[in-house]
Amino acid sequence: MRTKKFFLVALLVTIGLVSVNSAKAQNKKSDEVTVKINLHEIQSLVVNPAQKTVTLDYKTPDDYKDGVSSKEQKDHLSVFSTGGFDISVKSNGNFNNSATNKKINASDVKIIAEAGSGNKASDRYQRNITLGTSAKTLISSTTGARDRKYTITYDNKAGKDDNYLSFYNTKGGKPNVFTAQVTYTIAPK
Repeated sequence: MRTKKFFLVALLVTIGLVSVNSAKAQNKKSDEVTVKINLHEIQSLVVNPAQKTVTLDYKTPDDYKDGVSSKEQKDHLSVFSTGGFDISVKSNGNFNNSATNKKINASDVKIIAEAGSGNKASDRYQRNITLGTSAKTLISSTTGARDRKYTITYDNKAGKDDNYLSFYNTKGGKPNVFTAQVTYTIAPK
């Protein structure tokens, strides 16, 4: 019988402690929560859709003599980046013409970058990047960007001094077209 009384007393004491603790919990006037702000990396580089094809035309005797330069593409690139970034440029190879099996070296084209419309950032620009199959940094920024514009100029003065005179062999007045794909890539700094 003594064990039953002890058990009953222990049970009542436990119930009393739980009631006291419950009462204390109900009287708590404040509590804390942790709030996190997770900033995820987002980077986007878009070539102006109206400028997806850039044509360097050799139409006059002076074009063959002097080369074709300054094919400026205003606001050619638009960038969004959370944080600093680098933009690089490369080609998929030489400029090819499947009809003639001739090639124009990718390095004949130079890429020049500068700030576009409304771009007041103090970015660094590499001038006269020689196009090639290895990516080369064209633009460097230490700050993030929203819709930051860049103007790109394609320069082909390597065609000067009549270097391309023997590349034309199509009858009927149509141009021989030499093409290569140029890729711009954005990467975090």
